[in-house]
Amino acid sequence: MYSHFSDLYVAAKLGISLEELYSKIDNPDQFTEEERAKMKEAMDIDVVEFLQEEKVLENGAMETWEEGNGGRDAATNRPDAIVERFDAAMDNSEDPCSAFNANVVLPFMNDEGAVQGEIVQAVKEGDYYRIQDIPLHASKFALYDLLEVVDREGVLYYKKIIESWDRHVIQMMIFNEADMKIVEAFLERLGCNWRWNKEELLIAFDVAKHVAYEPIKEWLEMGEREKRWGYREACLSKRKNSN
Repeated sequence: MYSHFSDLYVAAKLGISLEELYSKIDNPDQFTEEERAKMKEAMDIDVVEFLQEEKVLENGAMETWEEGNGGRDAATNRPDAIVERFDAAMDNSEDPCSAFNANVVLPFMNDEGAVQGEIVQAVKEGDYYRIQDIPLHASKFALYDLLEVVDREGVLYYKKIIESWDRHVIQMMIFNEADMKIVEAFLERLGCNWRWNKEELLIAFDVAKHVAYEPIKEWLEMGEREKRWGYREACLSKRKNSN
């Protein structure tokens, strides 16, 4: 039902990682009242109530639903009536993806020393914009950082960071295309988000504050020694315990 981008939008709205969002979806009682209100505002439906009903039904507390007739959705194991109610609410509400309503230009210096701009998606929050992409080139910016921008003839340019989201961003250049799947598998195992430019064999990945950085650092250094990739720590948070 959700797209990956709407998941990102809800996670950013709540100020948590995708991994934390999915954990709370599995255990809806973990949502705070504030998070519940923000999700209802974002999606025009009480998602927590829906998830709680889903859990009741999965646990067999309602036995009047019969297979095939008012039965269960094969993909989700939820009664069709609840699935239809949720889908109808989503169809009648504004697409959450439309909240990704801006591109922001981040400055970076290329290999020749010239200043260029990297475009990332952002969602507007009051007078500011929250980053929704992991920068592939620009330094010092991280996923979900809140930025002040300047509008120049309809183009939004970075001005300053208003709020840092306490995350690391690592940018890599892969030397052998065959190693791309190895990198993806390693990052997926750690629960990291990443962004590829597969034509240039570039990848940037996000390290959330609950993910230990020390084993990632060791893995990066090992691959660099073996000449499988190069990397740089484009943004390191000021967290006290990054291990």
